[in-house]
Amino acid sequence: AIEEQARQLVVKAVHFESQVHDLELQPMPGASAEAERELVRCIAMLNSVANFKRKGRDDLGCDILDSARAVLRRHRQDGGHGREAAHILACDIVASYNAICAYFRKVGACIEHVDPHLCNNVGLVSRLVDWEETWEIGARYVRSAALLDAVCDLVAEI
Repeated sequence: AIEEQARQLVVKAVHFESQVHDLELQPMPGASAEAERELVRCIAMLNSVANFKRKGRDDLGCDILDSARAVLRRHRQDGGHGREAAHILACDIVASYNAICAYFRKVGACIEHVDPHLCNNVGLVSRLVDWEETWEIGARYVRSAALLDAVCDLVAEI
C-alpha cells in the first residue's frame, strides 16, 4: 500500500506532463499554465521524497521556470549583449525541466517498472538532483531581476 502510494506520485507527474504536452499542441488559455504549475508541484514533491543526494527541497515553484523563460525571451529580443550569464542560468533551468518531463514521458509507458522505493530509480534521482541544483540557483539569482543584473555585470567585468 505504501509502495503504491509512492508510485502514485510518479503516475500523477506523468499525468500532468501529458496534459502540459497535449496543451502545447492545442493551447487553451490558462489551462496550460495550471497544468504546468501542478506538474512542478509534483516534481517538488517527488524531489522531497526521492532525492536523497541533495536536500530534497519541495519549495521550488513554477515562478522559477517562468523567470527563466522571461530571461530567454528577453535574450532573443535584444540579443542578450552582456547578459550571457543570465542566458546560461536560464537555459540550465529550462533544460533540467525538459529532462525530467522527458523522463515522465518515457516511464509513462512502463510505469510498472518504476521501483516503489523511489530513491532506487536512478534515472529519476539523477534528474531530480539536476533539477534541484539548477532551480536553487534560479531561485536565488534568476527570479530576482536586480540580482541577476548584478551577476551579469560582475561576469562582464571579469
